This record gives sequence, structure tokens and C-alpha cells, in this order.
Amino acid sequence: MKDVKLVIFDMDGLLFDTERLYYSAMKQVMEKKWGCDFPLENYKRFIGVDERECDDVMKSLYGKDFSMELILEDYYQLFSQILREEGLQVKKGAKDILDFLDKKGIKKCIASSSRPRYDSN
Repeated sequence: MKDVKLVIFDMDGLLFDTERLYYSAMKQVMEKKWGCDFPLENYKRFIGVDERECDDVMKSLYGKDFSMELILEDYYQLFSQILREEGLQVKKGAKDILDFLDKKGIKKCIASSSRPRYDSN
């Protein structure tokens, strides 16, 4: 680790347990608003892909007329509500690795493909 000067972490699923919250919001929107079953296996196909790719996955699962655009507003609103109510849990081991890097004087950075902010009103 002598030559390491910076470590970049992905926020979602690595430092914070956001995947559980994302799945909960998506499942509720799909089942309650659209009447579609949304098992965990379907959700896993969305992990790590951008919104355009999510749209392709959505169409492959629920038909060519179904798109992410139909659910995104409800999804983001519900995710923000769940986030406010439940908060974020730090993933096991995250604090330990951050403390280790601090002790070694290694800089840290967080990267994310998530939306820049969620409405917390």
C-alpha cells in the first residue's frame, strides 16, 4: 500500500446499505401502483446500470410499452420518504477501512451514479 495515494469508493451498496431501500421503493411502486410482481431477482438486474439500461431491462421484463419514465417520479418520491423514515445504515466494515486509510494517510473519495440529491422535505 506504499504507492496508494487515493482510494475511490462507490457509495451505494459498499459504504451504505442503500440497495435495501432502493428495492423497497421499487417493489412498492411496481406492486401498488402498477400491479406488477417485482421479485428480488428482477431488481438485481437493475443494480449497477444507468437509467437508459434500466429502461431496457424494464421493457424486457414487463413489455415494450413499459418504461422507467412511467415509474421514476413515484419511485424517487417513495425512496426519499423511506430514506427519511429509516435513515441510511453504514455497511459492516466501512468504518474500519476508512479508519485504516486515515492512519496510513491515504486520501479517500466517494463516487456514485445516484441522483445528486434526494428531496428531504
